[in-house]
Amino acid sequence: MTCIVGRTLIADGKPHNIEIYPEEGAPYPLRLLAVSLPNGTILVLGRSFHLLAEQKLMLRHAMLVAAVPTFLFALFLALFSATGPCRV
Repeated sequence: MTCIVGRTLIADGKPHNIEIYPEEGAPYPLRLLAVSLPNGTILVLGRSFHLLAEQKLMLRHAMLVAAVPTFLFALFLALFSATGPCRV
């Protein structure tokens, strides 16, 4: 049984990419899956690509913040060990 949810989402059990146009801001894509259940209700599962892009940006930022001090520490150790051992 195929049902149409709204104007663009069909409850056929296949994923659909749909653009959402909020009142404020730019439109963003969603991936939605709609399934008709035996009791007649429609189950809709969705994922926002906008949130995924934000998570990737946050991860990239965290990696950069962690990499800079690590690189500076490794450089300091390399310079310190290049001077040779201390003689008493």
